Amino acid sequence: MNLPQFDRLHVALLTLLLTAAYPSEPQPTEKLDAAGLKTMTEGLGYTTKVLNSEAGKEKYEISLSEGGFNIPVSLEIAPSKRYIWLVANLGKAPTSGSPKFEALLKNNAKTQPVFTWITESGNLHMGMAAENRFITPAELRFSVTKVAADVAKSASIWQN
Repeated sequence: MNLPQFDRLHVALLTLLLTAAYPSEPQPTEKLDAAGLKTMTEGLGYTTKVLNSEAGKEKYEISLSEGGFNIPVSLEIAPSKRYIWLVANLGKAPTSGSPKFEALLKNNAKTQPVFTWITESGNLHMGMAAENRFITPAELRFSVTKVAADVAKSASIWQN
């Protein structure tokens, strides 16, 4: 069986036609910087509030409505640049040994990779670290939506 022979011109034309008919999505950069993170959140339609504009410590906040709650989620790039932290501040943490304290620890198994922790100042946070490597807008939206949904679903545990 003889197949038609294509010369370089025909191959180039075919490639051009296929590229025009099926354009590829823009490729995400390897790692977002703070400006890229802000641009991406705004591109997703979120109103992005600047919490810290100091170079290297940039922190933003967006709000999501979930389960009857307005949930502010902060976003910042870790100092290592390897992760994007997405965090909701839930107020004062329950005391150690209380039923809510134990329930929060158990809840981590249900919400992972979203988890709760207590800060040095005694506040309860719920959030996750998303890998900052070729992150797409869809992945960032999934991550912030997951944090907000898990905050709302576990409100009976963390609410005072």
